[in-house]
Amino acid sequence: MADKYDHLIVADLRELMKERGLPVQKLQLRLEAEEQEHKLKHELELERMELEAQHQREELETREAQRGHEAREAQLQWKPKVKVSPTKSGAQAHPDTLICSVTGFYPGGIEVKWLKNGQEQTARVVSTELMQNGDWTFQILVMLEMTTQSGDIYTCHVEYSSLPGPITVLWEAQSDLARSKMLTGIGDFVLGLIFLVLELLVYLRNKKVEVVGPEVANPKQTGPPPSGEAPPNPKKAKNKRQKGASQKLQPL
Repeated sequence: MADKYDHLIVADLRELMKERGLPVQKLQLRLEAEEQEHKLKHELELERMELEAQHQREELETREAQRGHEAREAQLQWKPKVKVSPTKSGAQAHPDTLICSVTGFYPGGIEVKWLKNGQEQTARVVSTELMQNGDWTFQILVMLEMTTQSGDIYTCHVEYSSLPGPITVLWEAQSDLARSKMLTGIGDFVLGLIFLVLELLVYLRNKKVEVVGPEVANPKQTGPPPSGEAPPNPKKAKNKRQKGASQKLQPL
């Protein structure tokens, strides 16, 4: 509608300039230049609006992709498994190192601490780097050098983002007496289990002899006697064999 009015105004100006003898060609060039400039501004405005719309679409797609990635990460989170194992070096009688193994977790952000009787230990703690397994999960080993005393309680304290609270695994230093009692109990249990197995084997062997014995006593008898016949008498059979042998020995 505005362009229509502009054309009407231009036409009126041309008629007026013709009546007054003014140069119309100069006005025509100026109007054409202004029209080109207006058209160029309009095209630039359309291009700017299209670029803004494209930028907004890209931002929306980026946010959607980020939310999808976070959702997949939340679904793929594996909780860590924690295990504490004591080791000893050289010919020492007692373990001098505790190893806290944290395995099977994803993603990789995790914090592992050693506590002794509730106090965090930092001086003699050695940790490996975060190691990646073949199934996209991670593992880490945190070692603590210790001087064992009876009653000391060591705790491996693990904090992870997907857990509602920390994981704690305890290890208590035992005295020589408690350790010897435990070993004695294990030895008694193993010996009792061995004797039980031996007695079971002897019982099964005797049972097998009782079942096979009657069949071995009369190996020629392969089945029950025919119906209506009495079972053979071993004594009569023996007398019959002896009588037949004596008849063969009589002179002709």
